[in-house]
Amino acid sequence: MQEPGENQIKAWSREYEEAPFFFEQKAKAGHRLIAWAEDSTLTKKAFYEMLESFPQTIEVLLKIEFRENAESTPLWSRYHGVVDKWRITAIIQQNEIYIFSDGAHQLCLKDPNGNRYLAFDEHGVFFLYSPTPDDAEIFRSLGFEFRCAEPIYSKPHFQHVPPDPEKLEMKFLTELGLTKVNSDLD
Repeated sequence: MQEPGENQIKAWSREYEEAPFFFEQKAKAGHRLIAWAEDSTLTKKAFYEMLESFPQTIEVLLKIEFRENAESTPLWSRYHGVVDKWRITAIIQQNEIYIFSDGAHQLCLKDPNGNRYLAFDEHGVFFLYSPTPDDAEIFRSLGFEFRCAEPIYSKPHFQHVPPDPEKLEMKFLTELGLTKVNSDLD
């Protein structure tokens, strides 16, 4: 597996060598697709195609991880907003370093009129709840193999955080106009 740097990956492990994959899973939260690719170009293509398949208005939840110390359990601050798809697409394109290479946040997008929900987690793993048949076809058409595989967080791994993460996250939050809804310490 590649090591982080300018390749814009959120997490890496020398012990993890999976080709791009996606699979279906039944969970307590409902039916979902899980997908992952090491290649940042492929990850971005999949992300933007998923985003394009959402309605014109999207609910956004940004969860930012923080810890009191290296051994503590992760805690999360949450920021929420409702944004037009064209606006969030443009802002994500302008903030790709943060979105695709910062392993300390999760970006969640929800259809406000349904249950379809995309979480792009702190490891660069896609979790798509209430997927449509077209969603599986997006992954398949991009070269993700339909097979079950353990996600990267199943192995010892490192999460990449770019220099000045607070500056990057504040820029993203401000540009989108997200407001803090709560954190694990509230």
